[in-house]
Amino acid sequence: AQSIATALKAGADVNEVKEGKTPLHVAAAQGNAEAVAALIEAGADLEAKDAQGRTPWQALWATRKGFLPSQQVKAATTLLGAGAKVGPAPKAGGSYLHLAAKMADNARLIALLVERGQALEGRDAHGWTPLHVAAYAAHGEATLALLQAKADPNAETTKTWERVDTRGFDTKVVRFRYQKGSHPLDVARYGTGRGSKSPPALLKEWGGTTNPAVKNKRKL
Repeated sequence: AQSIATALKAGADVNEVKEGKTPLHVAAAQGNAEAVAALIEAGADLEAKDAQGRTPWQALWATRKGFLPSQQVKAATTLLGAGAKVGPAPKAGGSYLHLAAKMADNARLIALLVERGQALEGRDAHGWTPLHVAAYAAHGEATLALLQAKADPNAETTKTWERVDTRGFDTKVVRFRYQKGSHPLDVARYGTGRGSKSPPALLKEWGGTTNPAVKNKRKL
């Protein structure tokens, strides 16, 4: 942040494009929360597009496939707090609320996305709500944040998600199957998340039940 302040005092353009990116694109993609905050304070354009047509918000998510480290989460909440537009999640089969539920066990990020109008009962490519995703990821803090935002603890999935592998010529092995109609409690996992309570315990406290008609096979 100090080097950014020094560069700006020396006359640097906060929105200068180099190699198709503004400084805010670079800071967001790197998860440099302090730099993101400093650039925003200096007037960085939150909606500037890089060479691939992505805003800094979109660039942040494009660099992480499975999870968001704490600094990346802080950069994301800083962008949201400053008014960055969210929009649809590209190629995610769902929303940024789904991505946050999967990749970040963070209540503030969940709350900010809900405030921005991300649908609590929206569906991803597998017909799951964000609450299904958080529960499956064993994210206790995210699960609680979604429940506090009034997510339906008994929402049913709208599709069956399964993986069947072929072994030999005529043998098929079901690696996992989560049937249509599954409630969040049907897919919830305990894990070792940051929250003081596990997703299954939280869901039960908030009225979550299993669907007796569902016969799921857990991932091996």
